[in-house]
Amino acid sequence: MSDLALTFFQVLQEAGVKPERATAAAESLNKAIADQYNIHSRELATKADLAEAKAEIIKWNMGAILAAVGLAVAIIKLIG
Repeated sequence: MSDLALTFFQVLQEAGVKPERATAAAESLNKAIADQYNIHSRELATKADLAEAKAEIIKWNMGAILAAVGLAVAIIKLIG
């Protein structure tokens, strides 16, 4: 049981909640927190994800710049 769930359990017991009900509530809280963490860990980007995205952006930008320069050179040769 996490520290938060344990504290929650203790508060419930001090409030007069039966131990088995307090345990069930604390375990439910613990499960909800774990589920929420799992959702976030699947949705959020890691440093490796960001590094990979950065490399892709740089690669595509360099390709676009080279294509634009090539197009500009071709146009200048056609005009001049």
